[in-house]
Amino acid sequence: MKQILVLIITLTILTSCNRTECENANYIAEMDFENANFKLHSMETLPVKNTYFYVLRENFNVKRRFINQDSIGFYKCYDSTMTSLLNRKIGFDFIKKAQSLSDSLETLPNWTKDAEFDGGIIKLQRFIRSRLKITKKELNEDLGKKVMLEFDIDENGKVTNPKVRRGINAEIDNKIIGILNQIPNWTPAYQYGKAIKKKYTMPLYIETE
Repeated sequence: MKQILVLIITLTILTSCNRTECENANYIAEMDFENANFKLHSMETLPVKNTYFYVLRENFNVKRRFINQDSIGFYKCYDSTMTSLLNRKIGFDFIKKAQSLSDSLETLPNWTKDAEFDGGIIKLQRFIRSRLKITKKELNEDLGKKVMLEFDIDENGKVTNPKVRRGINAEIDNKIIGILNQIPNWTPAYQYGKAIKKKYTMPLYIETE
């Protein structure tokens, strides 16, 4: 039994070595298709939030993979074979359909967007400064110093988990955190039409009364 297994592996390796790069890519694509491991490849170097990729995954069960160790020629042959097989399986040009769906989804007002504060960053800074009462004595030499604020905007637009990064001292930092907890609700961030939690950072220049 062991000898037969070794022979099968050897023949597989020899056959693979005799194939051209494109033939090998086609063979792998056919095997992936048979195993319902549907995937296409991208020239992007890092994963990105992309509506087209989302539609491929959610509507057609096609994963998007990023080119790594093999040549571009290999991936072109692989993707060509996989696309042809999937078109035959689905019954239409799913690439065009995915692009059409992607274009229509991206026109929706709350498809993908960042969290927004009513009035923008300037109004938000005014909101904080109008409530932040600090004397020169508390500041010492830190007048005009910039601190970094960090907080989350949850799915309902509420400010949560406020922090002061690169603060001045515990007393002033706690005052700022108390004000951050008073910020009115934002319009939450959206990803693929669903409200999501989003981290937000902003600078604040410290002033006295």
